[in-house]
Amino acid sequence: MKTIYTFCCCVLVLFTFKAQAQTDDYVITVKGDTLKCSISFPLIGPSKYKVPGGESEKLDRNKIKEYYITRKDLLKRVVFMGDKTKSDFLEVVENGNISLYKIVYNNGKTSTVEWYVGKASDRVSALKTSGLFLRKSRKDRKDDFAEMLQDKPDVYN
Repeated sequence: MKTIYTFCCCVLVLFTFKAQAQTDDYVITVKGDTLKCSISFPLIGPSKYKVPGGESEKLDRNKIKEYYITRKDLLKRVVFMGDKTKSDFLEVVENGNISLYKIVYNNGKTSTVEWYVGKASDRVSALKTSGLFLRKSRKDRKDDFAEMLQDKPDVYN
């Protein structure tokens, strides 16, 4: 009787723990190298990544073009928004030929979400915002998106 009880307890313990397939974060450098690392976001100072056996380095958009955080299932990529000459890390919501990005701005009491879309490029255009104002009209944004879909007539129609 005692062995059956022990066996049942062991089986229950085995089913309560879930297996982690991969626990490593990664960064992709502008040269195209993928580095497994751990990424941290300190309360004060810049976000950093650390390669095993190496020193912590800043997540610099001039050196890193993309990073992924496993525990948050979060992919961020360096892109240029609209006509800006300065790039920024944006969260990748949908990754593909046409990618959807978002960025959240917090000002203490409220937050604004801006959505961007890009096609096979590091330059993205505004699609939608939860704020009051967007620089482009709805028709202009619709035309920009339609232009991205023209090589897929079924989807475009």
